[in-house]
Amino acid sequence: MNEEQQKIVLENLRLVTLVIKKLNVNYDFNDLTSVGLIGLCKGAKSFDPSKGYKASTYLTRCIQNEIFYYFRSIRKPTNNTVSIDTHIADNLTIEDTIADDIDIEENMIKKDQINIVKIAMNNLSEKEKIVIVHRYEIGGSEKLTQEQLAKKLNTTQPNISRLHSRAIKKIKKYIVESE
Repeated sequence: MNEEQQKIVLENLRLVTLVIKKLNVNYDFNDLTSVGLIGLCKGAKSFDPSKGYKASTYLTRCIQNEIFYYFRSIRKPTNNTVSIDTHIADNLTIEDTIADDIDIEENMIKKDQINIVKIAMNNLSEKEKIVIVHRYEIGGSEKLTQEQLAKKLNTTQPNISRLHSRAIKKIKKYIVESE
């Protein structure tokens, strides 16, 4: 590991603890810290600042991925385990009762992204919120085209397009600033 990579690791050591606390899993903190540090080191080696990402954003994902990989690896069955197809009740197997790690990981990422977008939407005007909510079917709303939104808001389609672009820029700006 070169000096620049070592500097990145030292500057971002706290990320490991923050990621572990954010995951909120009931597992040995020291084990997760060790695994998280491995992810941090791997991330520091592969981080490329020319891509335009902040180091902390990239490293957070590397740490999370390493922890998730660790959880998947310790879940692999050994020779003395019960088969996942073993029936434990009427037509119910062990497999039916176990959540897939990938689903858990994806759901956690989705929840984080949704929460960030919800907070970012507080910075939007009422019209911008309406456009985003209906363009992306947020909160069970009906998906509307720009033309339909123009009629709903009594404006023009080009204005809806500008509102959409402005809202997306505000959301992106909030996300970048909050990292």
